[in-house]
Amino acid sequence: MPYTMSWLIPSKLLYVKITGKFPYDEIIHMLDEVNEELELKYNQEPADQVRSLTHLLMDNRQQVGMINVSELNRTARYMQDTSGVGNVHERIGWTIVITNNILLRFGTSLFAQFGGFRLRMVETPESAITFLSEQDGRIGDTEITFPS
Repeated sequence: MPYTMSWLIPSKLLYVKITGKFPYDEIIHMLDEVNEELELKYNQEPADQVRSLTHLLMDNRQQVGMINVSELNRTARYMQDTSGVGNVHERIGWTIVITNNILLRFGTSLFAQFGGFRLRMVETPESAITFLSEQDGRIGDTEITFPS
């Protein structure tokens, strides 16, 4: 599997590290796994409280290559098909992508436009945390250790 997933801050910040090639079928698997994680988190929160959004931090610095335009469209359609009430789309606050690959930045920004979600591109994990801290006060007060 070309990715690993872990909570940097339980229920608040989910970290996905992508390594190597990341083909369409693995992207779909990762999206389903993110949805499952958020479903578990959502169901553990009291129903009478406002349920907080979870931010997604995607570390793509070790990703090799990109999906083609056809797969990009299929992925966007998949996200739109699964973006109804109760799915991942409505539960994610910010999606932060860490990469310095110009083509990946361009492809990801197109993907975000198709998917219609909040996206920020940064070059370092520290920049990601700084940005999220400015957007969400729950993030800045927590010490974050990135898995190796």
